[in-house]
Amino acid sequence: MYREVTAYEMLHGTKSTVGDFNIQGQAILTDNKVIYKVISTWNDIENPNPIYKEDVQFSSFFHWLYSPKDYEVHISWKEEYDVILNGN
Repeated sequence: MYREVTAYEMLHGTKSTVGDFNIQGQAILTDNKVIYKVISTWNDIENPNPIYKEDVQFSSFFHWLYSPKDYEVHISWKEEYDVILNGN
């Protein structure tokens, strides 16, 4: 059975040493709503996690082929939310 292996499989969560998960933004108050402008950033290190059997197996195999290096991944996205205020 053929199975494609990608770096995505080595992403297991955020890593505090490279920024963890971060949310920044601002709230703008107008007459009838609050506008939230948010930037979220997910930070991790692309590396094998020893608690996952396949990570260890793939890492060993790749190290047999060549010398892979761990690397940082930072993914950011912007979002905007409007909260409508009413008098009730």
